[in-house]
Amino acid sequence: MTVISSHKDPEALTLTIVAEFNAGAERLWQVWEDPRQLERWWGPPT
Repeated sequence: MTVISSHKDPEALTLTIVAEFNAGAERLWQVWEDPRQLERWWGPPT
């Protein structure tokens, strides 16, 4: 994953991150839909 840009808006309490992935959209949605896969992608095993 390559982060292209990020923008924080404290008033709206939002953080927007634009990134480029070496995978298709379908694969990325599979990761977001499965808590176990998302857990592995989002952070370290511990």
